[in-house]
Amino acid sequence: MATKPRTRPLKERKPNSSHVKRVNDFFTKEILEEIEILAGRGLTNEMIYSYYGLPRSFWFEAKITNPDIEKACLKGKAKTISMVSGKLMEKIRQGNLTAIIFYLKTQARWSEHSTVGIEKEDSSANAPLTITVNDPVEASKIYQQIMTGS
Repeated sequence: MATKPRTRPLKERKPNSSHVKRVNDFFTKEILEEIEILAGRGLTNEMIYSYYGLPRSFWFEAKITNPDIEKACLKGKAKTISMVSGKLMEKIRQGNLTAIIFYLKTQARWSEHSTVGIEKEDSSANAPLTITVNDPVEASKIYQQIMTGS
């Protein structure tokens, strides 16, 4: 069953002082450090507030009233990305071709294009076809397309 769209806009609410106090009481320095670690491991907002058993509304209001929560999430992700990209750079310096290709594809918009050529030796219907492609899987796909007429 579909829900009706909201006809009136949401009112902007300012957090009341008791809410701010509850937020500050819950999000201690230790909890913020743990949030940083969890975010660095790739957990989403939903996973983090579920981990603590917090209601969604409390989590997002807390992020508004306490900017340290968002900072912890961003810092955790940034630290992990830095560490992972450092490991990737080590592999690239060692000449790891897979790492080099991954980097070029994701950071330099590099892509591989293989061209496929089909040559007919004769113009008659029974003339043999030559498929010029280096990848045997790709050649098989082309052969199947020719044979099925698709």
